[in-house]
Amino acid sequence: MKKIQCLLKVLSPLHIGGLVTEVNNMDFFYDTKYLYHVSETRMAQALKEEGLIEDFINFMSSGQASLQEYLETPPYIPKEDLRKRLEGKKIALTRPPVKRINSFRLFNQDPLTRKPYIPGSTIKGALRNDILFMLMDKGALKAEEVEETVRKSKRRDRKKVGNMVNRLLERADLQHTRPGPHRDWLRALKISDAFCREEEPSFLQEVRVVSLNKNGKGFHWGAGGASIYVESLKPGTTFTFTMEIDEWLLQIMELVRKPQFDLQDIFNNKTKLKYMRMAEQIFWEQSGIPLMNTRQEKYLADGANLRLGWGSGYLGTTIGAYLIDKVRLNIGKTFYNTRYDTFPNSRKVIVDNDIPVDTLGWCKLEQE
Repeated sequence: MKKIQCLLKVLSPLHIGGLVTEVNNMDFFYDTKYLYHVSETRMAQALKEEGLIEDFINFMSSGQASLQEYLETPPYIPKEDLRKRLEGKKIALTRPPVKRINSFRLFNQDPLTRKPYIPGSTIKGALRNDILFMLMDKGALKAEEVEETVRKSKRRDRKKVGNMVNRLLERADLQHTRPGPHRDWLRALKISDAFCREEEPSFLQEVRVVSLNKNGKGFHWGAGGASIYVESLKPGTTFTFTMEIDEWLLQIMELVRKPQFDLQDIFNNKTKLKYMRMAEQIFWEQSGIPLMNTRQEKYLADGANLRLGWGSGYLGTTIGAYLIDKVRLNIGKTFYNTRYDTFPNSRKVIVDNDIPVDTLGWCKLEQE
């Protein structure tokens, strides 16, 4: 078993979590500098010791449903004491909130340490997608084959098309195993969870959806213009993890068929980013937000070779960027009911005072 110590550096704000880590507005409050995440146990104990249980129940009975509103309701003096008792995990705010925060999404927390971490499966999934691009680029599956399969498909066939691509890595003809994951080349790759080196690397970001206008020029706010607040890790944050390559298993697989890639090439592989770069550049030019292209070029110049987490989007998690526009559009109309002439026609962006300022998830992976 070959072990490789790896370092993952965050280049643009990173959020791992999404809807499953959403926190409702009775579990946090905020001031001009920090948002404080409060546990139910700590809140119950604090209300009891401050003699405010009845006051809190009356507040809830009035139809109010926000801890922030409760702490802002007179009388203030005992509630100032309560604030201090409730202050749990602090997440820095980039600026004082200009509108009320009704919910936010936590970064994945390790259950034991309560610190940010990235599951090994998340990293492996991103690397798997990168390797698929390497194989596509070497002609292991022709784009025309994907196009033909999509053309003959219906909405319910979406998984079938995805499996067609995944099978590129399921060609190790091991004896006594049926087709499928048992024959997957990446059985030989094992990745540990990645843990953060910094103590307080997170801050709260406001994210919105930018959608192209139907005429393909300029943008409007999608998803009803709603803001999504997420706990993100700051650029410069680093994670460490261990990658293991089972050389014995690889040798057994290679007795029948040699793979078209070397697992260690993943550190220098930028095939996927080559295709993503072009698709993203066109989108931001059409939307009229040139700053995003400037950001993307900076991250690529800084050595980005991986895109991770929530906000990576369709192009960041599939082989979509490899396909020509016509095929992507056909995928959008067949499987996603898109009504536009571009697919995907939206991106998640970090906003500051309603202005798009950054994208999410650009990272640099290297051997430590």
